[in-house]
Amino acid sequence: MNLNRYSCIILCFVSLLAFNGCNEDRIAPWDNTRISQVLLNDFYSRNPGATITEASLWSQDNRMDIAFTDPEGIPGIEIYDGGTWLMTQKEYDRHDFMNQIPFSIAMAYLEACPGNEEYDSDNSYVVEISRNGIDGKQYEFCFTAPYKDEKHSFEHLSYHIVISEDGTLLNRYNHFNRSVWWSDMRQSISIVNKKYPSAKILGAVNDGHGNLFFIRDEGLTKKVWVRKLSDWEWEKTVYRLPDETPLPESAKAMAEEYSSAHKDIPLSAILHVEDRWGEYFGLQFGDDLENTTIYSKID
Repeated sequence: MNLNRYSCIILCFVSLLAFNGCNEDRIAPWDNTRISQVLLNDFYSRNPGATITEASLWSQDNRMDIAFTDPEGIPGIEIYDGGTWLMTQKEYDRHDFMNQIPFSIAMAYLEACPGNEEYDSDNSYVVEISRNGIDGKQYEFCFTAPYKDEKHSFEHLSYHIVISEDGTLLNRYNHFNRSVWWSDMRQSISIVNKKYPSAKILGAVNDGHGNLFFIRDEGLTKKVWVRKLSDWEWEKTVYRLPDETPLPESAKAMAEEYSSAHKDIPLSAILHVEDRWGEYFGLQFGDDLENTTIYSKID
């Protein structure tokens, strides 16, 4: 049974230890003689009118973090690997972000949010992410809200809304690591591009075990998981099929058997699942907060 997580938790404590264990050479107030002109030119081309407030060189992995504020006063951080740009994060005022984010994103957020959200916790945030290898930006909203229906009741249900630059809702409840902790996704992005050469990557997050990509491929929004074992490799792809999708007799029998044993849990989605062992119908029972998926092999 897959239980969605209801509280903002740090999924990758080890990664934080490694992150904090690097040898940091903080440049504050920043000294432009320590940053190459080529890197500075690249930074300002991406952030016209920005003011650099601090820079840190992590000598262990040759990473440069540049903190800045944009012309509207929004703080951000840009991360480089040597002279190669990896990602940019801008963090909006979590109590005034509706006046700061693009109008189209604000409209998509209003459609996805519960309307009674709370941004009082220090774990709450609103960020804009730009990443090397992904053309569009993504916007993330982490907050809590009271929630109650016939089955569930939460005083502080956690949300992690992720919206692509074109306004597509990519995630609502599942929680992921903060994107800035996983600045370099270049290898896993190359895996996705190789498997889906005609697809558009809408966004990406890290779940503590690997990277999850949201792509648009052949008109469908798909989730693609990439894990690192000895090397980065594709793990699986999942996307939702239309509710009226005809099922083979074997899948129908599995669905009927599960429904007979769990009469109060409806079939909520039909998924297409592909992994290294084959393709399957994923029959998801339950709701967005608590669900179980059973699998029927596609011959």
